[in-house]
Amino acid sequence: MWNLPNAVVLLSGASEGETPLNAFDNALLNAGIGHLNLLKVSSIVPPGARIVTYSDHDVRAVCQEGAIVPCIMSFIVSSNPGEIISACVGIGVPAESHCYGMIYEHSGIEEPKHTIDCVKNMITSAFARREVQLDKIVTEFNTYKVQQLGCVVAVALLIRL
Repeated sequence: MWNLPNAVVLLSGASEGETPLNAFDNALLNAGIGHLNLLKVSSIVPPGARIVTYSDHDVRAVCQEGAIVPCIMSFIVSSNPGEIISACVGIGVPAESHCYGMIYEHSGIEEPKHTIDCVKNMITSAFARREVQLDKIVTEFNTYKVQQLGCVVAVALLIRL
């Protein structure tokens, strides 16, 4: 039914909205993926999948409007003006290309450094638990100072190129 993904795209966005769901949708639009049906999956990157960078226009070229796209997502919504909210996804890339990678996510009412450090620590722990050598960690994060009702989102899309 599904083709094995061979690429991972990291994106993030932030926005305000009239309701929590509108704030979330607007953050997805800001990330350039508001036209997709996102299907949350667990955190395994297929062996050999590469990390690619896309702009909003490029994502539309590879993911048709309305497509169901597997993803790992982190988001947080807040209605406390002045609050700092952060979301991060990170990919642990294995040292050997025949091994699978790991994606972890975290969000919170916190500065981005704490959010990123939390994701990096989870990835490092996951690789150690699996006894797989970690080559590098690549992260995508966003942070936002809430005005009225804000949302921040970080997403790893698993796609087939």
